[in-house]
Amino acid sequence: MPVPEGRLVAHSPGHQGAWHWYEDHARGTGELARRFAEPWGGGDLAYRLGRDHDTGKGACAWQEGLIEEAATGRKTRRPPHNDAGALLFARAAEPSPALLPCAGVIKGHHTGLSAWSEVRLRLKALMADSSEVDKAIHRVAAVMPDILDGSCPAAPDWLDPRDKIAVEMLVRMTYSAVVDADRLDTAAHFRPGTHIRPHVGMPELWERYEARRQEALAERQRSKGASWLDKLRENVYQEALEAAAGKPGVYRLHLPTGAGKTFTGGGFALRHASLHELRRVIVAVPFISITEQNAAEYRSLLDPEQGPPVVLEHHSAANVEAPQRRAPQSAGPSTNMRHSRKGGQPNRWAKLATENWDAPFIVTTTVRLIETIFGNTPWATRRLHRLANSVIVLDEVQALPDRLLTPILSSLRELVEHYGVTLVLSSATQPELAALRGPNRSC
Repeated sequence: MPVPEGRLVAHSPGHQGAWHWYEDHARGTGELARRFAEPWGGGDLAYRLGRDHDTGKGACAWQEGLIEEAATGRKTRRPPHNDAGALLFARAAEPSPALLPCAGVIKGHHTGLSAWSEVRLRLKALMADSSEVDKAIHRVAAVMPDILDGSCPAAPDWLDPRDKIAVEMLVRMTYSAVVDADRLDTAAHFRPGTHIRPHVGMPELWERYEARRQEALAERQRSKGASWLDKLRENVYQEALEAAAGKPGVYRLHLPTGAGKTFTGGGFALRHASLHELRRVIVAVPFISITEQNAAEYRSLLDPEQGPPVVLEHHSAANVEAPQRRAPQSAGPSTNMRHSRKGGQPNRWAKLATENWDAPFIVTTTVRLIETIFGNTPWATRRLHRLANSVIVLDEVQALPDRLLTPILSSLRELVEHYGVTLVLSSATQPELAALRGPNRSC
C-alpha cells in the first residue's frame, strides 16, 4: 500500500494491509497512557510522553527505511527514534525541573530506563546540536501541530520536587503506563480485537468468593462435622471482614499456621477492594510451591465456569503456553486439582496477562513483585502501573531480604501514600517494620 505524500507511518501494514499512521499511533498511545496514569493524578504527563514517544520516526531515513522494508520484506537499518521526543519533552519541562527525568521515559521506551545522569548527558549533547532531531520534530509537526505548543505538562498535585524517592517512583509509574500503552496500541494494529480486559467489578468477585467459600465450608462440615478449628477460623475470618471497612493503608494479618491465613487474606483483600472501589488484588508469596497452592485455591473460588479467567498465576514455573486449566465451581477450597476445558485451549489469556498484569486477581512471587517495582527493562516495568489502586498482600513478609528492606519499604510506602495501594503484611511471625510509616492496623 503506497504512502500518500504528507503522511507519516508508525508501523508497517497489518494483516488487513493498512499502514499504522503516525498520528493515530501517537494519539492512541497518549490517550491510553493518560487513562492508565489518571489514578495517581499523572494523566496529563503520561499523555504528553505517550503522544511524543515516537517523534523520532519523523526522520526521513526512518520513514524511508520502514517503507522499503514493507515493500521488500527485508529488514532495513533505521536510525534510533528515541532522541527527538526526549528533547521535545525536555524543552517543554524546563519550567518544572522535577519533571525533567521523565524524558527518560521516551529515551528508554524500547531499551529500558537509564540512570538520570545518563539521560541528562544525552540531553545536553542534543541541546548542543539538535539539527537532526529538529528535522524529525518539524516533519511530525506538519501532521500534528500540537506537539509544538511548548506548554509544560502538569505534575501530580502531591509531588514534592525535593523528594527523590517520589520523583523516582513517578518516573517509573509513568514509564510503565507509556510502555504498556505503546505495546497495546501497536498490538491492536497488528492483531485487531480487544487487547484491554473489560472491567470486572470487585463487588461481583467478592460475592462469588464468599458464596463459594460458604458452599465449600458447608460441604466439609456435612462430610466431617464442625470442629473447634473451623469455628476459630470462621471467627478470625469475620474479624478480618470487619477490618476491611477501614481506610486504605497498611494492615497486618498476624495468624499462626493453620488458622486459615490464605482464605482470610483473600477475603479481606476482596472485601476491602469492593468497599473502596479498588481495581485488583495482588498476592505475593516468597515460595513457588506455596504460590501454586494458593493460586489453585483462589481459582476454585473465583474463576467463572465460562468466560475469561479471573486468577492469574505468574512466576517462573508457571507454564503460560499450556492449555488453560481452571477448577470447577463445585471444587472447594480444599481442592488443588485443576481441570482443563474439553479439548484444552491454548492459554492465550494468561500469556497476554503476564505481560502487563491486566487481571483482577494475581498470585505471584515476591521476587516477581520486587522485579516489577525495581526493574528497568520494558518487559518487567510494564506491569508496574497495574499496582495503582490495588490491594497487595505480602504473604510470609518475614522472608523479605534483609539487605533490601530499606528500598523495598520505601517503595511500598510510596505506593501506599500516592498510588492508592492498600498493603497487607501477612505472617505468623510478624517482623517489626517501623520504617513503613502511615496507618498500621490489624485485620
